[in-house]
Amino acid sequence: MSAVVDTDPQAPDKSLILTFFAKGGNVPKLRPIAHVSGIPRATFIPIVIESFLDERENDQGGKGRERIWVNGNLVVDALGPTLTPGSGYHRWVMAQYLYRETEPSKFTRASFWQTARMIVLP
Repeated sequence: MSAVVDTDPQAPDKSLILTFFAKGGNVPKLRPIAHVSGIPRATFIPIVIESFLDERENDQGGKGRERIWVNGNLVVDALGPTLTPGSGYHRWVMAQYLYRETEPSKFTRASFWQTARMIVLP
């Protein structure tokens, strides 16, 4: 799962676009599952991501589910695998990357997080 923030092509000087991606089960690469455009710059926007992690397909007993809210609006409610199978460890990372940048940006980019938490139920 990932959330990517970029300049909104519809209003590049005024707003941002959020794109949410998912990859689970035997899907070979990330796929976009939602786009939210018109996000105002320099404004705190609540984003809530709620996931039940499961690498199995639903028809094989899997219970994977992902729901995402942006500014109080439900933008994703998807059933299906939310992990990829394998023997490795699953990691939770919050990071900021500059994709496809060939040289340093003249702009400052920052993200601020009021609350970020992972709750694992037994």
